[in-house]
Amino acid sequence: MQLLKTIFKALSTFWKTEVWELSGLEFQSKTTCTVIYAGRDVHKNYIANLIYSGEHSETLLGTYNFWALRRLIHRTKVQYDLVFIEGQNLQQWWYQSASDFFIPLWLGAKAAIPLKVTNRSTKDDTRRMRKYNLDYRLANTVAEYDHFYHQMYLSSMAQRHEDRAIIMAYDKMMAEITTNGAQLLLVALEEQAIAGTIILKHGSTPTLWSTGILNADPDYWKTGVASASYVFCAQYLAEQGYKEMDMGLSRAFLSDGVLQYKKKWNARFTAVGRSGFIFKINSLREASKGFLQRHPFVHSRQDAIYGVVCFESDSETEETLAKKGSRYDLSGFNACRFFKFGEGSNRLEEVNF
Repeated sequence: MQLLKTIFKALSTFWKTEVWELSGLEFQSKTTCTVIYAGRDVHKNYIANLIYSGEHSETLLGTYNFWALRRLIHRTKVQYDLVFIEGQNLQQWWYQSASDFFIPLWLGAKAAIPLKVTNRSTKDDTRRMRKYNLDYRLANTVAEYDHFYHQMYLSSMAQRHEDRAIIMAYDKMMAEITTNGAQLLLVALEEQAIAGTIILKHGSTPTLWSTGILNADPDYWKTGVASASYVFCAQYLAEQGYKEMDMGLSRAFLSDGVLQYKKKWNARFTAVGRSGFIFKINSLREASKGFLQRHPFVHSRQDAIYGVVCFESDSETEETLAKKGSRYDLSGFNACRFFKFGEGSNRLEEVNF
């Protein structure tokens, strides 16, 4: 035990993180939500975008080590509605209490190929693909790689993620293509490339690494190009003898559009790595309730993953909750868990039905 304490003390000396105070009007309730965020900027920006309806303030409180951050969280518990701490196993052990959640930083998604059309949404997408006569080809020139990166990938990342984007470097993309056998599959409309996907071939399961639509033009969405990127990649890889493909990473909030898009193609989801957010709910004021209702999330515990859906105790029936469960209980989850806001308390109460 003394050895463990010594090791932890040494680690805590070196581990430090920036800590921010975020404040603004929560999107749904239009009331003030105050948050402590400890971690990297790019993930802070993502969390802030989920919570706030527009402008919000960000104040850097400083750089904190293990002990100082724990004291800050304890001292200011009544001051902040929500707390997000980016970390891994060590941070979980030190900061996470029994009532807290651990939200994985990323979810992976794998699907059997070729993809099967099993629901109305995928039927509509494939119908549009046929209507516009979409086709695909593999890129084989530097000019095509350049065009994809600058006119498809970067523009799509800027439109979709703004300051929350984690950008793939051009040199890294080219190294994967020239050294590691990655391929660029282009979706074509009347022979013009309007979208592209980089396919990595590390190991036995190929991965759809990066994707983009020409100039991020919303008119191309009407052609079914987003689904075409998945369908054509799956078709090509199945012809190469593969049985499944990795559809890439998604955020672990169940309202995430990319995640829901993969769900309709019957992807199976898993937590990727050990990184995530220790998520503390300090209050159930209207701002916290608004955020929790708008953004069901994934909770990871002992290698199991669960969907977490929160609701007002008098606003849902068993039938409406069952419908939500159908939407949010993704393949690969151990279960979808439902929590109601405790009456007259700051606690979530789990509901079983």
